[in-house]
Amino acid sequence: MEENIENLLILDIVLYSSALFFYFYQFKEINSFIGYKTKRSTKNKRSWLFAQEYFFKRWFILIIPITLISQLPLIFDNTLDLVPLVGFEFILHSIISIYVTEKKLKELQKND
Repeated sequence: MEENIENLLILDIVLYSSALFFYFYQFKEINSFIGYKTKRSTKNKRSWLFAQEYFFKRWFILIIPITLISQLPLIFDNTLDLVPLVGFEFILHSIISIYVTEKKLKELQKND
């Protein structure tokens, strides 16, 4: 169980660090290497910049509850195995962030 807690701590650090990196160091030019890339986000530079800021801001905010939930075994019960729950929560929050970002991009491009 101690190994699971260490793995969760490492996962939390990696997720939080990557969210911070992408939020503060956004790529200004459309590229195929890194960033939030969908058909809508790569349509033009304005959409690209909006998508990078909007998605990673939400992703950064949603990482906080994932981190807090994954730390519950340290606080309450060391026998809890929250690895599957944290993984599911990360996937769910990512899907929600993508959906909301795409919806906002659609509105932005409709107004153009």
